[in-house]
Amino acid sequence: GLNYLEGDTLTNFIEEYSLINNDKAIKEEFGTGFQAIEQDKNGDLWFGTFGNGVWRYDGKKLTHYTSIDTLPIGICKTIYRDKNGDLWFGLNEGSVYGFNGKSFYRFDGMEN
Repeated sequence: GLNYLEGDTLTNFIEEYSLINNDKAIKEEFGTGFQAIEQDKNGDLWFGTFGNGVWRYDGKKLTHYTSIDTLPIGICKTIYRDKNGDLWFGLNEGSVYGFNGKSFYRFDGMEN
């Protein structure tokens, strides 16, 4: 699961925000475990999972990015926000991807 500490209170993020995806409890989707968490310059939360792609939560909607989209991954090992506020995703096969607001692109310029 995913918990956050505020003061002395530990809260389960998924239960607190009643997150669902396609009418399925999101805790089932996140069941593979988290590898990375980062917040982007808009305040959206990004989650890299162990085996279930990348997720973004904008405060209202949860978006799932997988190999079906433009990100050829199951495992996202790290998410890094640089000094310009751009996000970079380190994937299990050793590549690095950026996100342009709509889709992912490979850092070295190679095709997906």
